[in-house]
Amino acid sequence: MTAGAPRPKVGAVVLTMNDRPEEFPRAMASLLAQQGVDLDVVVVGNGCRPA
Repeated sequence: MTAGAPRPKVGAVVLTMNDRPEEFPRAMASLLAQQGVDLDVVVVGNGCRPA
């Protein structure tokens, strides 16, 4: 990217059944740590009840 250029827009959909208590936070941390992009994240709970 060149200076002054608009940042790329990235959308991510994360599907979860809320059955991987260790992997989910690591995956989200990795996704949210991305730099140089405008990030839009949607988390979908597939058949789970949020805590």
